[in-house]
Amino acid sequence: MSNWTLNLPCDSTKELHGANHDDLQRMNRVLVLSFIRKHGVTTRADLSKLTGLKRATISNIINDLIACGIVKETGFIEGNKGRRSIGVAFNDVKNKIIAIRLSRAYFIISVYDIAGGQHYYKQVPVSFADGADITLNRIKEGIHNVLAQHKKIATIGIALPGPYIKSENEIGQISDFPGWEGINIVKEIEQEFNIPTCAEHDGKASALAEWWFGNHTTFSSNTVLMSVLAGHGTGIGIISKGEIFQGANGCAGELGHTSIKYDGPLCACGNRGCLDLYCSSLIYLKILREKLPQHPNSVLHGNDITFESAKNALLKSDPFAVEELKKMGTMFAYGLVNAINVYDPNIIVIGDDFGRLGGQLLLDTVKETVKERILPSIYKNLSITMSALEDSILLGAMVVATDMALLALLEK
Repeated sequence: MSNWTLNLPCDSTKELHGANHDDLQRMNRVLVLSFIRKHGVTTRADLSKLTGLKRATISNIINDLIACGIVKETGFIEGNKGRRSIGVAFNDVKNKIIAIRLSRAYFIISVYDIAGGQHYYKQVPVSFADGADITLNRIKEGIHNVLAQHKKIATIGIALPGPYIKSENEIGQISDFPGWEGINIVKEIEQEFNIPTCAEHDGKASALAEWWFGNHTTFSSNTVLMSVLAGHGTGIGIISKGEIFQGANGCAGELGHTSIKYDGPLCACGNRGCLDLYCSSLIYLKILREKLPQHPNSVLHGNDITFESAKNALLKSDPFAVEELKKMGTMFAYGLVNAINVYDPNIIVIGDDFGRLGGQLLLDTVKETVKERILPSIYKNLSITMSALEDSILLGAMVVATDMALLALLEK
C-alpha cells in the first residue's frame, strides 16, 4: 500500500478502544514507532536490540504496520559483520492529522503526518472577552482554512486546558476563560467536518508526547512518567505501562487544583489555596507588575512586563525577577511533592510557558525543594528534567489523533 486510508464513523459516543485490546501490545507498538521515527531507516534486528523485545514480537508489529501502509520495507541494508537485513521506515503517508491546542491566551492549529513531520502551523490570539462561542467558531474557521489546503485529513486531535471531563467529552472549567463549561468540543468539530475527532487534557497530551518523542531513559513495564505543565495553570499527565492514567471521569491530573494552603483564597473550582493561585506564568507576571515600584533598580523598569521582558530580566540575573521566580518555584515544588507521593514516578518532565521562562533556575529550585521534602530512597531513583520538546501539548494533540487512527486501522 502506498498510503493508509482511514474511514471511521463520526460518532463521538462510540468507544474506539477495542474491548480485547492489550495494553502491553499498545506500549510495544509505541516503542517500535518511536525508534523508527528517531532512526529513520532501521531493521527488525536493530529494533529488537533497541527495545529489548523478542524478534517474533517485532516481526508481528512490523507486519501489522506494513499491512496498514504505515511502515514500508526499504530493501537490503548492511548490518553488523557484513550481514544484510531488510530495512524498514515510515511510509510516504499522504493522509495527514490536524492537531489543535487551546489555551487561555491563544489556540494553535497544525498539520502533521504520522511520522511527526509538520506541514502547517498557525497561532491565533484569543481573549476571554471574546467568549467561548466566538473562539470555537474561530477554531472551526481555522480548520476550514486547513482543509482548503490539505484534502486527506484522517483525524483531528485537540489538547485542552482542564478540568476536562473525558467521560462526557466536556470541558469542566477553564480558569480565567468562562463560557466553556459543558461544551462538547468533540461533537462540535465532528458535526461540522465529518472527521473523526478526539480530545485530551493538555497535561495528558503532553505526557503522551514525552512518551513518543522525548529522549528519556529506556522505558520498561515499570516506567511511570509524569509530565508537569507549568504554564497558565498547572496540570500533570501520568503514563504507566504505556497507558495514560485517566481517573474515573477522565479528569485526573489537575495538580493546579490541589490545595497547598487550606485557608487560602477561594479558587473558581470551589477549593481554597489551589496551586494555580500561587504559581503560573500569568501569576508571575502579575506579581512582577505589582511589586515593581518597590524595586527601583530592576531592569524591568521602562518596559511592559511581558513573557519576553521577564525572561530577559532573568537572563540578566535581575535580583527582583530572580527572587520572585525562586519563591514561585518553591511553591510549585510543594505541589509537585504531593504528586510524587501519590503517583511515585521515576521520570518527571517539566514543560510549558513557566517552565521555559524559569529554565535552569526553576529546575534547580524545584530539585532542591523536592529533595528536602521526600524520602532520599525515592529521590535517588527520580529523574527531574525540563522538556526538550518545543511544544509538548501541541505534539500531544497530534499523538492522540495518531493513536486514534492507528487503533482503528489495526483493528480493521
